[in-house]
Amino acid sequence: MRSSAAADRDFDTLVDTASTDATSGATSGTGTGITTSTGGDIRAGTAGIRIDPRDVHRFAEPTREGVASLAVDLAEELDRVLGSAGLAAEPPITFTIDSTGIHASGDRDDLAAVESVVQGDSHLALSLRITKAIAEQAHALEQTDPDKSYRNETDPVRAIAKYQEMMAAHRTTPMALVWNGTAVSVAAGRQTWL
Repeated sequence: MRSSAAADRDFDTLVDTASTDATSGATSGTGTGITTSTGGDIRAGTAGIRIDPRDVHRFAEPTREGVASLAVDLAEELDRVLGSAGLAAEPPITFTIDSTGIHASGDRDDLAAVESVVQGDSHLALSLRITKAIAEQAHALEQTDPDKSYRNETDPVRAIAKYQEMMAAHRTTPMALVWNGTAVSVAAGRQTWL
């Protein structure tokens, strides 16, 4: 479990990235989507906070149902963003995500353009990353003996250790998101998982 001091440092970093608008006096965190009015203390809950809904990502439980709901949202976002860039919805695009970035593959001639659009849209890129991360965790949970699952652990340190073990064992299963123009499916290894 993270210490409150670490959480306070993260919060301070978020607030310190803020800049003040000279005309309104409002403070806006760079890239956070959070705007506060002056004269209040965010920690005390007395500051007015406005969050730009475009910067909010929905999270879901690491279950098939949670991943399915994220996949519906992702399909709509892919349709909107790629469609507005003039890219065709078909043939399907397979998205893989690794430490070097988000990669598109498929039987298409416009894959470089797809990758460029995704890289240029931070919200879409984050949606792809979140969906893949939750799918990885949900798939790993399904493959893990319930007695070895972190979900049943009451000790936070042991829960983290079990989570790390579970995810380390699962790293050998490559996950991919496949958009067919109308829906997103999830592949685990070479098989469709969802």
